[in-house]
Order: sequence, then structure tokens, then C-alpha cells
Amino acid sequence: PRDPTVYISGFGTMLLSPLKTDVEQKLGDLHKRSKRGDFEMAWYQISGKNGLSQILPHKLQAIKDADEAMNKPQWKRRITNFKKGR
Repeated sequence: PRDPTVYISGFGTMLLSPLKTDVEQKLGDLHKRSKRGDFEMAWYQISGKNGLSQILPHKLQAIKDADEAMNKPQWKRRITNFKKGR
């Protein structure tokens, strides 16, 4: 329960911790590209090209949704019950 499987629209499912690592790496890559002045590729990674959307915004939304769900009382109760072995 501490590392839930997260649904990513247009992609599939992933565990939350590897998803966060993947997004951190992508954002680091975007930072490096922008420092080099490669804003076209950075823009493509975020918005896509020719009507094709990119997965990065969907991954960010999935992380946001998972964090919000994990802060709800139902999730906290589930973790407590898991720790107690119920």
C-alpha cells in the first residue's frame, strides 16, 4: 500500500516510486535542454507535435492524483489496517 500502482492515461500502469523517478529524470533532461537553448525539443516533450500528445503531462497528473488519494482518510486507514495485519 505504500507504493501503489498508478494508472497513467494513454500509457498504462506503473508503481508510484518508479513513476516519480522517471518524471524526475525527464524534468532534469528538459532543464539541460533549456540551458543549451534547445527549447523546441523541450516544448515537444511537454506538448507534442502535429496533434500527438506526449506522455509527460499524463505522468505528472497521475502523480498528483495518487498523492491526493493517499492523503485521504480512506487511504490512511488502509495503511493502518495493513500494518496491523488485517
